[in-house]
Amino acid sequence: MDTSVIVARYKPRDGLYNSAESLFNQEGIHFFVSPLTLVELYAVLSRVRDQIHTPVSPFPSMNTLVALIIQECKLRVITGTNPGVKALGDIRLRVSPEYFLSMRLAQQLQLRALDLIHLAYASLARAGYGVSGFVTGDKEILNKSSLIRKTLKLEALHPDQVTHTQ
Repeated sequence: MDTSVIVARYKPRDGLYNSAESLFNQEGIHFFVSPLTLVELYAVLSRVRDQIHTPVSPFPSMNTLVALIIQECKLRVITGTNPGVKALGDIRLRVSPEYFLSMRLAQQLQLRALDLIHLAYASLARAGYGVSGFVTGDKEILNKSSLIRKTLKLEALHPDQVTHTQ
């Protein structure tokens, strides 16, 4: 799941607000995120803090806010990828699988680095967690949904396209 969809749920003026609210109110859907999503939540929330609507008043600490969002959105944080060896010419590096896959996909998908890492996490989570899609409002990713489906066997979906049967 893209961080922008999560943040939109708490930002009433966001164009994805209604879609995110509807998505997170559906039953039977499991939402998986990577540690990268946690970093992005801290970064984004620190910049848009005054635009965020929270059920807790006064505004909670950033740690409390992120914990609240994880709980309210029923997010499952995927961790524990083990590094492998990546050869770059004569250099051998230990690289986590999500970064190795992101490097491999960069030329083909031509997306921003963080988007590639999110998609790589989702792809790697397909086997272990049954992840079948990546939810985003990012038009650049959505415009490449058929290429992402073909390359990663993963659906790139707008929040409005997600149903509990997927």
